[in-house]
Amino acid sequence: MIFNPFTPIPKSDKSHVRGWSQHWAECLNTNIADKSTTLFGHALYLDHGVNFGGSLNLFGGVTKEIIDKLIEMIDCPGQLYSLDIDMPDYDAMLKKRGVILPGLQDKLSSSITLRQSNFHTKYKVYGDSHATAFAPLNSHIIRVNGLTLYRALEDKLIPENADLVVLGSIDIRHHIGRQTNPDASIVKLATKLAYFVFDNDIKVAAPVPIEYEGRKIPKTGFYKGTPFTGTREDRLEWTMLFIKTLRDLSVDVVLPPESWYLMHPEAYAKEYMELSSSVHISPKNYRRNGEWDV
Repeated sequence: MIFNPFTPIPKSDKSHVRGWSQHWAECLNTNIADKSTTLFGHALYLDHGVNFGGSLNLFGGVTKEIIDKLIEMIDCPGQLYSLDIDMPDYDAMLKKRGVILPGLQDKLSSSITLRQSNFHTKYKVYGDSHATAFAPLNSHIIRVNGLTLYRALEDKLIPENADLVVLGSIDIRHHIGRQTNPDASIVKLATKLAYFVFDNDIKVAAPVPIEYEGRKIPKTGFYKGTPFTGTREDRLEWTMLFIKTLRDLSVDVVLPPESWYLMHPEAYAKEYMELSSSVHISPKNYRRNGEWDV
């Protein structure tokens, strides 16, 4: 089973955090534990969280609930796996907080790291944090949070064996509006992407529909102190120009229903986006769930 002893994986099917855990559960053919689930079985998969930054942020401190869950993990005879990253030294992090758990370091040290690249499925998706929404079922996802399309192309980061590239939303949200001629910048970026995918027979994901500006976006999503650059109308125009440019160049574009881009922004947010402080599509509305036309 997949679990997180420090921050339980959300139950909501509109949680971006759960969306990534659910993808892992599909890859591993296993279940997601909630805080009331007793840990058992031949394999435990520790999901550190889609936004894990390398340290513990325990706003309520190390609670009895956390300690009990860690003891369950230690006592469970099943193999411990670390998803996405090598196992962090949680033992040292807890000791700095005055918490000593016998057997924790041994359990962590014996863990095995699993990455998406370990899964040799027929479909490979490469992209930013929106990649999970566009990925078909049973694909493997190489996710690079915060990556811009501009940097990916300039630094040649996109794998030539990728099947789908999910990039561009961050460029439109933060960077295109800072250019002298945003429309020309969009056309140039889309054209450069088109030539890359033609050479490598790769599909392209459209940028996601523009988020509702009435949402309070976490500061982790800010760039130079702002949650976005340009008006919502500007960013919608750049998004549609990006899609049009790719289509005019005969690129195979994967996108949600086009009505999502044009509906009232608050209605779109309530119906199709995840929980209230996010820019992501709700997991229940991911491509793999069958509502899209592709």
